[in-house]
Amino acid sequence: MSSPIAVNNVSHASTKINTATLLQPYQQHRSTLTFATEFAEIQREFPILFSKNPENGQFQAVVLMGLKEGENLFFNNNHWQARYTPNIFAKGPFIIGYESDAEQNAQKAIICLDMKAECVNEDIGDALFTDNGENSHFLNSISQCLANIDQGNQINQQMFAAFTKHDLIEAVSLDIELNNGEKITLAGNYTINAKQLSTLSGDALAELNQQGFLQLAYLVMTSLNNVQHLVDLKNLQIQNQ
Repeated sequence: MSSPIAVNNVSHASTKINTATLLQPYQQHRSTLTFATEFAEIQREFPILFSKNPENGQFQAVVLMGLKEGENLFFNNNHWQARYTPNIFAKGPFIIGYESDAEQNAQKAIICLDMKAECVNEDIGDALFTDNGENSHFLNSISQCLANIDQGNQINQQMFAAFTKHDLIEAVSLDIELNNGEKITLAGNYTINAKQLSTLSGDALAELNQQGFLQLAYLVMTSLNNVQHLVDLKNLQIQNQ
């Protein structure tokens, strides 16, 4: 079991991240969590679905990247082929940690790193700190990624509360047939109820729009067009086998 530790410019002065292998652990991830802060980028290439967290039953947003368990269709010969990398993948072995801030009497967010991750080393890759101990561009990008996740998680909770309030979430089953005749059904997911959205009152729509959630609802609906992209990738994979 990994035990991430706080990143600092003393203990990690020579630490590097081999970005060539950063995404390798995700080759068999059919889906991963996604957040409102990246919906605009995600919907251009991937389907966004909702699912229920098995631990607490609350809704969460996921990005679909494969049609079968254990496959990620955006990897080709061990290389990530998508134009955008979801934040959960992009952060790699880094996570958000918290420490006490006595001056502010609050918890302060810090960057932590799993030192046992295969991409962590001292020889190859992007350094975490410059020679004078300042954050490298790479570490700053990780910091922004983690901030997007942290902020996005909070927005997601508010978004699902609003969608639930207006009864906008409905179950969806994706029935797919491949070129070889194989049929696949993806059940247990949810999406936006387009009919319900279209019948909302002007006040309700104005409320959603003011909160920023109306646009998110449309991004989720639009993203489902990318299911066909997954089907095309799967058909190509089968053809090349």
